[in-house]
Amino acid sequence: MQQVTPGVSLTAQATEMLRAAITSGEMTPGEHYSAIGLAERLGVSRTPVREALQLLEKEGIVRIEKNRGVRVLQISLDEIVQIFQIRILLEPPAAARAAEVITKDDLEHFRLLHGRILDAAAGEDGPGTLQADKEFHLFLMGLAGNPA
Repeated sequence: MQQVTPGVSLTAQATEMLRAAITSGEMTPGEHYSAIGLAERLGVSRTPVREALQLLEKEGIVRIEKNRGVRVLQISLDEIVQIFQIRILLEPPAAARAAEVITKDDLEHFRLLHGRILDAAAGEDGPGTLQADKEFHLFLMGLAGNPA
């Protein structure tokens, strides 16, 4: 995990860094983590980490367990299906809009991003595959006029 940037809300930064660590697989589902240990890794006090964990618990990403720390929750198959159903609704119109404005350089960048997904997947790099997939789709949405 990276460390926080001075001058920006520590709770907001801790929330985003923890979310990224969970999404990337750096923090694994089912594992227990202590607020103290996470605070040390982020280079902040326990208070912003505790506040961040409370926000993530409200989002259903973690569960705070008394006297045990925090546990990253496993996403269910139903939740994955729901996410893909939403993506299926959103991405075709975005791709159509992107196709209207794409340049030759943009197309080459898409090929590069697609290659990164394939390379990460072939190397069985789960976090790398997720990151490459995210970059691909954010680029698509950006071309469609939807800022990240």
